Amino acid sequence: MSRRAYTLVELLVAMALGLIILGIGIGVFVNQMMSYQALDLARTAQDASRDALLFMEPALRRAGFGIDPRYALDFSNYACACTTAPCDCRDHIDAPDEIVFVARNPLYYWVDDGVSGCSTVGGCFSGHAWSVSATSTTSVTVSADVGDQFLKGRVVQVVCSQGSASTMATIATTTKATATGPLDLPLTAAVSGDPYQENNFSPTCYTQAGVGLFLVDRFRFFVMTFGNTPYLMLDQGLDWNQNGVAPNQDGVAPGTGDTDDLRPVAANVEDMQVAYLLNVGTPYGFTAPDSNTNWVIGDASGVLEEPNPAVAAPVYATAYNDPTRFNMNPANVVGVRVTLSVRSSQPDPSQPQGWLGDPLKLSEDRNVQLTNLGRYRRYTISTSVTLHNMSARSLAVF
Repeated sequence: MSRRAYTLVELLVAMALGLIILGIGIGVFVNQMMSYQALDLARTAQDASRDALLFMEPALRRAGFGIDPRYALDFSNYACACTTAPCDCRDHIDAPDEIVFVARNPLYYWVDDGVSGCSTVGGCFSGHAWSVSATSTTSVTVSADVGDQFLKGRVVQVVCSQGSASTMATIATTTKATATGPLDLPLTAAVSGDPYQENNFSPTCYTQAGVGLFLVDRFRFFVMTFGNTPYLMLDQGLDWNQNGVAPNQDGVAPGTGDTDDLRPVAANVEDMQVAYLLNVGTPYGFTAPDSNTNWVIGDASGVLEEPNPAVAAPVYATAYNDPTRFNMNPANVVGVRVTLSVRSSQPDPSQPQGWLGDPLKLSEDRNVQLTNLGRYRRYTISTSVTLHNMSARSLAVF
């Protein structure tokens, strides 16, 4: 029986077919890997955006807690080079917005049981609140426990018994109690028109029993780039590393303080746009004061716009249908809408070479596109938060 070997042509054909099949398999594998990488980039970006909003939302819900609604949202003071409102420090049509607000720290409790030295008139305080024994425009004396610490840049609220008067001030130098007893807290000089450095202790109630000092938490959310990576950042105005330099120094340009005191919230956040929802006055016959008359400040494309603390403000006793409750004053903001744009952590390898990258979604009043898309994928997430504390009709101390 004769045996016939493979010819050279047959071997070459077989090898060519094998290479074709191998090439197809490798191509499919590479495409799958690139798709997986693209999906992983999308998941990472979406996780970052969710993390950012999960951090921001609880803080936003606290905005104005225990604070006069006129001063809950800051548009002209902290980290703002402007001296006379309106300032347009927070809103940008060609860059990320920022938002600054304050809330009384909730980690305290008030007792009025008439025992352990607690006055049945004024009560006494525990946790992040202290009884006050003396006040002046430059210092406040509190009854401190050993270890109590007040960082430079901390905003404090000093309240008379039963909330009959209140004022805010800012700690000038980091101060720590080394023993239980009176502790003098140095204050920054009073600044006219700045409610966070008001230092107004002229009411006679500050010389009476029941005066308390509460910590106030400041939140400034903004976007900042380190190297080539943009971050959503939190600035609380505190000298966390206690080197004597706060994140933003009074009297100098914003951002020239100690950046080591800033806290990163989420990476690859390229843009944040903020719109402010106003108390709707249509049922009372009022016309919306914002540029596109829809009771939302900051959502008209290309229009630089933010609440204006210089216009007449309502106070606690102002009637619900008073005209001052339906103007552009920050006290009339009842909700905030935040939109974040997050890019992928690296360029998308699954796209062809000529692909430039996803364009930034222009949200709210931003109308200027990025100059370099960098072959990144981009994702947008938005949330609306109701500011329930802005509807307060009296100052609570409980």
